[in-house]
Amino acid sequence: MRIVVNASKESFMRATLFNHTVLFSPQKIDRSTVPEGYYVYGIRHDDDCRGEACQIRRFVFVNHWGDIITNRRLPLDSYGDLYIDDSDLLYANDHNTSLYLSEYIRLFPAF
Repeated sequence: MRIVVNASKESFMRATLFNHTVLFSPQKIDRSTVPEGYYVYGIRHDDDCRGEACQIRRFVFVNHWGDIITNRRLPLDSYGDLYIDDSDLLYANDHNTSLYLSEYIRLFPAF
């Protein structure tokens, strides 16, 4: 059973998606805890279970890799998909790898 986290109470891993800073959680994020102007998307991993992020959707039910929070609406196709590869989603590897949602909102205002 997956845990659903309250976005306002958790610390998230800082990552970049298409060179834009996002928050990443390996858990599902309760969308009702994310303020208006910010978006939550699910990341799906490959069917071979190699741990490769391959798709972003509004919700991921099968092969859930994690969820992201961003201040930008992502360009999903008509099926609600955005295909990615490992070079599109990069995790921060410096000493400042985590952020709370309140810090992200302060640093990255909604569009």
